[in-house]
Amino acid sequence: MTGLDFDGQRILILVDGSASMLSETVQEGIQLAFAIKSGHAVIEDAKKWQWVLKTVIWLIANIGENISFQVYLFNTSAVSIVADTLGQWLSTDQLVKEDVVDGLKAYIPNSGTSLEIVFSEIKSLDPRPDLVFLLTDGLPTQGRTKPKKYMVSPSDRRKYFLNAVEQIPSSVPVSTILYP
Repeated sequence: MTGLDFDGQRILILVDGSASMLSETVQEGIQLAFAIKSGHAVIEDAKKWQWVLKTVIWLIANIGENISFQVYLFNTSAVSIVADTLGQWLSTDQLVKEDVVDGLKAYIPNSGTSLEIVFSEIKSLDPRPDLVFLLTDGLPTQGRTKPKKYMVSPSDRRKYFLNAVEQIPSSVPVSTILYP
């Protein structure tokens, strides 16, 4: 990856942890999730998720010293990948970076995607981030709450995205890394 801006003192990385991040196709993702849960596969078999993991490792390796960062994992909720640090900035200490990587390696993507929930978490960080990296594979499948119908239309997904974008403070730039 080239051309990514790492300027700023606080960098927030938002990692889509929804079920679609397991595979490039829905069918393969469902099969892989079932195989992982039943013990017939391991998360290392999820090539798309391994690609995400390598991206996060690369991103945090390129964050300079004396820069604070945070990594949130999101699907229909948002959590810090380092336990009990939601709303807090992390140091670039090597042990902290290892905690981030270990947390991602242990995670199995699941559920739908709500950008609105994770974008609203940006406001809880004080001070706010100077830069946000969003790692995702497409438009959200829900807003703040689960949709009433099982399947959501492309126009619903666009509506969820536009509502989510309103949660981002205007002074915070977001760079998106989009997966297939």
